[in-house]
Amino acid sequence: MSDLPEDEVPIECDPVRIEQAIGNVVSNALKFTPPGGRVWVALERTDTHVIFRVLDTGPGIPPEQRDEVFRPFWQGDKMDRHGVGLGLAIVRGIVEAHGGSVAVDGTAGGGATISILLPSGAHARSSKSFAITRRSV
Repeated sequence: MSDLPEDEVPIECDPVRIEQAIGNVVSNALKFTPPGGRVWVALERTDTHVIFRVLDTGPGIPPEQRDEVFRPFWQGDKMDRHGVGLGLAIVRGIVEAHGGSVAVDGTAGGGATISILLPSGAHARSSKSFAITRRSV
């Protein structure tokens, strides 16, 4: 499901890297959401930023693990490996290189939300343009 605007949302960035970051977050949400669960994609604009959110109905992330999820090679459940633990570390590096930030919210058993905050317009660090649309997600 998505909550994306009908019109384009332009941001100044390296489009290949931002697509990679968004793809990693969506991939994680799909990977950890059980059959019958839901994944939502939402986009919000402010005067200075674009906020991209991915919400899921997966197992969630306990509060004590929220800072850990962005560490390279970290995985919450060592017995249930879904990769090597680099996806969110890569997301963080890409987003911070663009002057943005990434955060996780949610509770154990109650799903998770990953939010990517990117500067837009004059606040952006890159001179390349990228437009998020319903088709690019």
